[in-house]
Amino acid sequence: MIKIKNNKIIPKPIAFLIILGVIFVGLLSSGIITMSFLYEVKSDNIAYTSKIRENDNSYNVSEDITEDGFKNINNNSRDEDNIYEKIDESLLSGKKKVDLSKFVGRNDSDKVFDIIKNVVYENPYILYYDSGRYFSNGVLKPYYKYNEAIILNHQKKLRDKVKEIKENIIDGDMSDYDKIKVIHDYIINNSKYDSENYKNNRDNPEMYTAYGVLVQGKGVCEGYTKAMKLLLNEVGIESIIVTGRGKNQSHAWNLIKIDGDYYHSDLTWDDPVMDDNSDVLRYDYFNVTDEEMAKEHSWNKEKYPSAIKNRYNYYNHNGLIIKNYNEFYRMLKDTMVSGKKYLDIKIKDYNENIYNITDTINKITRESGNFGLKGYNYRVNDKIGIMTINFTK
Repeated sequence: MIKIKNNKIIPKPIAFLIILGVIFVGLLSSGIITMSFLYEVKSDNIAYTSKIRENDNSYNVSEDITEDGFKNINNNSRDEDNIYEKIDESLLSGKKKVDLSKFVGRNDSDKVFDIIKNVVYENPYILYYDSGRYFSNGVLKPYYKYNEAIILNHQKKLRDKVKEIKENIIDGDMSDYDKIKVIHDYIINNSKYDSENYKNNRDNPEMYTAYGVLVQGKGVCEGYTKAMKLLLNEVGIESIIVTGRGKNQSHAWNLIKIDGDYYHSDLTWDDPVMDDNSDVLRYDYFNVTDEEMAKEHSWNKEKYPSAIKNRYNYYNHNGLIIKNYNEFYRMLKDTMVSGKKYLDIKIKDYNENIYNITDTINKITRESGNFGLKGYNYRVNDKIGIMTINFTK
């Protein structure tokens, strides 16, 4: 039997356990024994995965960083830069284990996953990252939708495709506006929204990637947005992926910097899904302001640069802004007289009662003839005043 100061007797088994406990605590404090705690981010926790699901409202890549995380992901701290570079390199190569123990500790799971979100959206060559586990000893275990061999194979095909696109559509004499427009047009003309998989809730990993859009020719909003950012990166134009909502669904688009100012561009909405499956190229949401974007989109404006300039909006840049009915009448008549088959304009302060297409065309034909016109069809985006008329001769 073992005695202690209060003269109470402790049974041998309990005393033995106490001694072992004292020894274990000593070893733990000296670093000979370490304990690892798991911080798991499950795949169904969309807040920590790379996907934006159009029917899920829980994801926001730029959500507030907790007090335990970095106050500013983009500051000049060398440790933070090292973490970012390490994660970027590892996810790019499809590694299943990342040792961050030199830079982070047991309570740093939030900051690690905050950085992962930034990395995934800054580098569209990262493919199929799905979720991850972080351990208190500084080890991160990422999970992917595909194995390393498929990831690397698809990356190679994507790089080859990007090189081909750049050689075919980019001219060194182009302005930044022209580069952005040809990239916008190329993506829309060479890809389709993957509505079949989306509507049937089939989780096709490619549709969330630049690979799906540029190589396979189909994707959803995240794929469109990453494809745009990837090609803009290649021509040296700064852009940010914005996550928010469009028509009350989770959505993503690009915020692009031109001559020091930012503009919103939503390629997904400029490539609508038509009932007859025809290809359509639009410029409704090509380089628009916060004010215009907010009419059908919502996002946390405090977390992104403001877009207030109109200079490089497609319609403003090409002299297609209509300020009053007289301008509308003259432009519509000039189009009919010249025999053009297409009119695409943006009407400031649009009012359907004032800018009545049928009444105006009838008025022009009564006064000046029909100029061989056999028919016409039109569409109006009354939210931002876009009017498109197609004539049949």
